[in-house]
Amino acid sequence: MTPPATPSGAGITPVGPTLTELVDASQLRLHWVGGESTAGQRHVRWAHSTELADPSPYLKGDELVCTVGAGLTDAPSCERFVDALLAAHAAGLCFGIGDAHPAVPPDLIRACARHELPLLAAPPGAPFEAVAEFVVERQVALEAGRTEQAGKLQARLLADLRIGAGTEELIAIVQDELDGEITLADSGSPAATGAAVTTALSSGQVLTWAVTPSTWAHQTLEQVARIVDVAAHERDVEATYRWERVGQLVMLVGDRLALPQSLLPFLAEAGVRRDGIVASAWPSGAAALLAHKLPDALIGQTSTLTVALTNSTAAVRTAAESLSLACGHGNALPLDDVGRSITQARAALLLAQRVGRTTGPAELTTLEGLLVQQPPQLLRPFVDELVAPIRALNAREQPTYLDTLRRFVRNGGSVQQTAAECYMHVNTVRKRMQRIHEATGRDPLDFQDRAALAIALWAYDRTRPQQ
Repeated sequence: MTPPATPSGAGITPVGPTLTELVDASQLRLHWVGGESTAGQRHVRWAHSTELADPSPYLKGDELVCTVGAGLTDAPSCERFVDALLAAHAAGLCFGIGDAHPAVPPDLIRACARHELPLLAAPPGAPFEAVAEFVVERQVALEAGRTEQAGKLQARLLADLRIGAGTEELIAIVQDELDGEITLADSGSPAATGAAVTTALSSGQVLTWAVTPSTWAHQTLEQVARIVDVAAHERDVEATYRWERVGQLVMLVGDRLALPQSLLPFLAEAGVRRDGIVASAWPSGAAALLAHKLPDALIGQTSTLTVALTNSTAAVRTAAESLSLACGHGNALPLDDVGRSITQARAALLLAQRVGRTTGPAELTTLEGLLVQQPPQLLRPFVDELVAPIRALNAREQPTYLDTLRRFVRNGGSVQQTAAECYMHVNTVRKRMQRIHEATGRDPLDFQDRAALAIALWAYDRTRPQQ
């Protein structure tokens, strides 16, 4: 019996490390018991610890289920447990040796082998919490890397679209930026063999990317397809010239080098009212895409960005979601103050390009909004002085202090909520916070010190992919 398809969709790969990556992480001390040859590249979305005989009601799919097997005492109990994991689409099973069993039970090994469920083992003293923390850190790294890669590809395509690149040139750029062959064929052509994602263009042609299917791969290919569609159909030289002229003027207004009233003729022609103007900033080269999605907006573009002035924040956000484009917008302000909305939109675009979602003034006033605008060299001391000592604690002692601190910060410094979330005694949380205080000189129970530690964790998670 083979495991059922994952619930995330036909062949959709979840974001997370593979089982092989978990075994290769020496700090986790895991080793294969069975399934290495067939399931090593299976991805893990979450690590879930349990001693329930049937944990399936609490699983969502793609988890590595961790257990010490307190209830796995005979062949029937092992069989039922493995069946429950298969029904819940678990990625695999990690068995902790030493607490309830001196070795992995042979009945469990046979049940996993019979049903092709990957089986790992953790030696005595290896905490499951460390596995969960590793999975989360790898997810953060993968998401950050993919967001950056997609953003760079999108920016390069739009920049070349702006100077008149054709379909073949854009496909060549995609091929240069992404691993796996990219092909554009007529709808009646033979389907690609092997793992691939596809999307249809408005012309009826099919764009295919030879890559392991994932949500990110589908979204990336759809973004590429929208831009290729524009290259195939939009050749309006007069419109391009107008967008460039409007873009220059809007930037001058935003920099306070031109009066807002100079925009009045263009706003009137586009049907934009002078009260409640919302400025939005987009990647350069997106004007042709926006012209279809924001027909009632004044659109301009420069070599660095595209800008749209409209009367609806909702329309801006809907267009951004539909096009899967990075977008930052400002507040709705009267014409006399539209320069401030333009400035907000430009700052918000920088944030949007880093976090991978539409942002506005509300997001700019968050801690994350402030931090993403800081140069990495200003945040590096937080990692060196505050995270490094905590990681050293993890290397010397079993508790995973970083994960406990993350939860403590996320819970606003609540010892009780953190203890409940981590399934530990409140005194254990206090002791861990005390050890962090001793190692870093910063007290997590103090608001200002906790803020510094929160910044350090944020910087560590964002710089980890480049380390």
